[in-house]
Order: sequence, then C-alpha cells, then structure tokens
Amino acid sequence: GNSVYLAIFIAFFRLLYNGQIGKTWKDIKSGYICHLIIWTSGLVLIGIIFTIINGAFEFSRVIALFSLFIGLITTIIVYPSLNIIGENPRQLMEKMLVYVFLIQSFISIISFVSPGFKNIISNFQFPDDANLAEESYAGVRGLALSGRLYFEFAATCGLITVFQINRIVEERKTTVNSIISLLLIVICGFFAGRTALVGLAIGIAYIFLAKISLKFKVRFAIRFGIITTILCALIFIVIPSGIKEFITEHLLPWVFDVFIKYFETGSTESSHSFNALNEMYHDVKISIHEWFIGSGVYMDPSGRYYGHVDAGYLRQILYWGVIGSIISFIYTIKIFEYPFKISKSNWNQRLFIITILAYTFIVHYKGDLLSVSRFYYVVIYLYLLSIWQSNKGKEKQYLT
Repeated sequence: GNSVYLAIFIAFFRLLYNGQIGKTWKDIKSGYICHLIIWTSGLVLIGIIFTIINGAFEFSRVIALFSLFIGLITTIIVYPSLNIIGENPRQLMEKMLVYVFLIQSFISIISFVSPGFKNIISNFQFPDDANLAEESYAGVRGLALSGRLYFEFAATCGLITVFQINRIVEERKTTVNSIISLLLIVICGFFAGRTALVGLAIGIAYIFLAKISLKFKVRFAIRFGIITTILCALIFIVIPSGIKEFITEHLLPWVFDVFIKYFETGSTESSHSFNALNEMYHDVKISIHEWFIGSGVYMDPSGRYYGHVDAGYLRQILYWGVIGSIISFIYTIKIFEYPFKISKSNWNQRLFIITILAYTFIVHYKGDLLSVSRFYYVVIYLYLLSIWQSNKGKEKQYLT
C-alpha cells in the first residue's frame, strides 16, 4: 500500500511541475481511459450487487475489486508522469516493465544466496508472507521485494517473459543480453511459483507464429538452447557446493516436478501440486444456486477461500456464478478490444495482444487472476495505455 501512495505522490508533483495536470484530466474525461474507469467501477458495483443479493455480506471480494480500481487510477496518474516522448510509447513501456522485473530477479537471486540480504528484504514484505516463505518453502519462494510473493508474482513474471520475447521479435535480434534477460525473468518467476514456465512456453509459441523469417526463428531456438546450456554450466562451476546441492535437491525438483514425475512414471498423478489442482476441478461441489449467481462469499471466517478451493475458474463460479464469471470474462475482453482494433495493420502486434490475453485465461486456471488481481492488471493497464498513447488521434473511430 505504501508504494502506491508514494507513486501517486511523486507522479502528481511531476505532472504539476511539467504543467500536465490539465492535459491528464482531459485525457481521463474522454476516450479509452474514461471507458476503463467506467468498466472497472462497474465491476466493483456488480461485485457489491452479487454479495448483497446472496445475503452474504462478506465483502472481501469487493475489497479486492476496489483494489483493482485503485490500481487503475494509480496507473492513470503515474503513466503520464513518466513523460514518454521521443520513442515509441509501447516499445518503451515494454522495456521499462522488463527492466523492473530484471531488478526483481537480481533481488531474488541475491536473497537466495545471501541470508543477510534476505533478512533486509523481509523487512519490506508483509510479515505473514515473509514467515510463510521462511517456514513453508525452505528459502525457495518469496524472495522478491513485492506485496505479492507467490502466484500473482509468478504469473506476472510469466507475462513479462512474453513481453521480453516480443521485444526480441520486434528488434529482430537474438543477442546474448536479450536471451540472458529472458532467462533471468524466468528464474525470477521460479522463486515465486512455476507459472513463469507457462509464460515461457506461450512466448516461444508466439515467436513461431509471428510474421518473421524462418531463419530468425531457427536462430533464436539455437541461440536460446546454447546460451541456456552455457549459463547453467557456468553457474554450477562458480556457485558454492552448498547452494549447488540445494538447487539440485530442492529448487529444480520443485520447479520441474510435473515433468520429472511424468518422465519417471509416465503420468502426472504423482505430482502433488498439479494433481491437487486437477482434483479441485473434479471433486468440487457446486449447488444449482451457486452455478447461476454464486454464494456471494469469497473468504471463510477462518480466512481460507470459500469451499477451500483456490482454482481460478472455480473461485469465480463459487463467488458470483456463471453469470458473474461471464461478466468478469467480458471485462478483460473489453479492455483489450480497443488496442486490438487499433493494431489491425500490424499482424505481430495483434498476435501479441491475443497471446497475452490467452496467457491470462490459461493461468487463471491455476489461481484467481481474471479481473481481480491488481498486481497483474497494473502491468496490463500500463501496456494498454502505451498503445492508447501511440494512437490517441484514432480513438473516436475505434471506440464507437
């Protein structure tokens, strides 16, 4: 929360200093930004309605939706204060987002190898999250400087992985630096969860569907494989034996658990986390009432998710049924609609928008992300606003 207040404070005074308050207010009142505000505030209102009509009066989900609204407002204030001029706003925003998560990667790696540094970082984490990282994950997870240390962080790392792959496609360069940056973001995701691997897989699928030469695609595959192999070899030569043993005995078996179990047994059933997730979808009990309009309850009095289910699509059905889930789905489609329409002359940009939209729907299977995760959606908002800035003169044509 404090970082949000600080961002707003700094952004406001930058806008004031640069004489952009009036211009920013004009942008907020019209066009795409106004649509984003209306849709998001409508989502909060709908959450309140579903809670009340179910007689639940348990407003934790509404608070999460309001947090999403605050994330949007913060983004709208902070984005113009970045003073993005002289470069392509979309490409510059992609670069800025990638650099932020590269910094997070370095923080996580240093926290992993240095207990002293980890203790410093834990002072800036929520106490419960920091304790969970220490007690339940043996120092593998929860090492970032972030208000979200687990699923949402891992899912966002996966998203940023796709952004970095898109940067490689647009620059038509498979340099050592670009691939190492890609690997560092994936590693950053490993310290939060395994969802970052989904981002890598979808990003690689994107690069082979993009309109670029076959020669470039082959060159990327070869260089990615070679650099990954060399980097892994160098790491294992340089790092101390204690850390090496921890990586091989704990970190890697945890990250690649599904693949290891499938290779050993020919089935993923012995993978506890993957199988437990699938069993939630198979064993969950949902009443007819809940199928239509949910229960209006998001959290139990014990502090656990209602029904002790944390799978994304089930969470939303249990809260506001199929009707609310469709509204949630439409919300995300709508915020992507204008950027997609405006990109009609650019095949790769349209494909990239579809890719990150598909990625969002895929990772929502694991945890409740869709139209509720402020941490994840702020990244989405920043990217979509950069597309809006690049095409401000065409708003009326594409928003009518």
